[in-house]
Amino acid sequence: MNEVNITNWKLYFPKLERANLEEVNLSGLDLEGGDFSFANLNKANLEGADLTKVYLISAVLTEANLKKSWCNKTYFDRAWLRKANLMGGNFTGATFKSANLEETNFEEAQCGQTDRKLDNGMIGRSFAADFSFSNLRKANFKNADLNSVKFPRTDLEYAIFEGANLKNAILDYANLSSADFTKANLERAYLRRADLRIVNFKDANLKNANLSGADLNSAKLEGGCFESAYLKNADLRFAHFYKGDFSKANLESANLEGADLSGVNFKDANLKNANLSGANLEGANLEGTDILE
Repeated sequence: MNEVNITNWKLYFPKLERANLEEVNLSGLDLEGGDFSFANLNKANLEGADLTKVYLISAVLTEANLKKSWCNKTYFDRAWLRKANLMGGNFTGATFKSANLEETNFEEAQCGQTDRKLDNGMIGRSFAADFSFSNLRKANFKNADLNSVKFPRTDLEYAIFEGANLKNAILDYANLSSADFTKANLERAYLRRADLRIVNFKDANLKNANLSGADLNSAKLEGGCFESAYLKNADLRFAHFYKGDFSKANLESANLEGADLSGVNFKDANLKNANLSGANLEGANLEGTDILE
């Protein structure tokens, strides 16, 4: 079905499971509560559409346009969204479990938990999106709001998180090798046993983040804030720490072999049983550490 345009239709809880809607134009439509499970929406135009609580389970949305769409509590589980454009959309409470989102664009998207004061004085909360077990290789989350978003065991190799807000995000056991977190906020984020090889944390904020057992071999941590971060048993071999802030961080039993630690602030950090063989500590602040005891 090519070049279908139904922008003038009034659709109430549309039930279009397994429908062939390739290249359909649904831009700006109110599709709340609809069911498009297993539907073919390849290259469909859903820009600005209201997809609140819509079921898109196992739907095909390859190269679809969902720019600035409203997808609150929408179900994308096991859907195929490779190279789709979700820029500027609202995905609070949406689920993308086991979905294929390779090279998908989430730039400036709202996926995180938000709190707002209601007219009655109560606090209204929108819950974070869930990307558990999904494929997000080379996905673009630049400047996206990902507060408290769930990414456990996801494939995020080469993903872009530049300037994104990942405060309280869950990235445990995720594959983040070669991902870019330049100037991202990961305060209190969970990255336990995550694959962070060659990752870029330049000027990123990881204050109080949990990276226990994570693999940061050859990671770029220059200028990053790791104050009070938990890095026990982390693999930091040959990582680049230049002028990073690791004050009060827990690096007990961490492997820092061959790492560039020049100019790093380790004040009051826990370096008990850490492996520092071959590391460059020139100009590092080791005040209050086990090394000076």
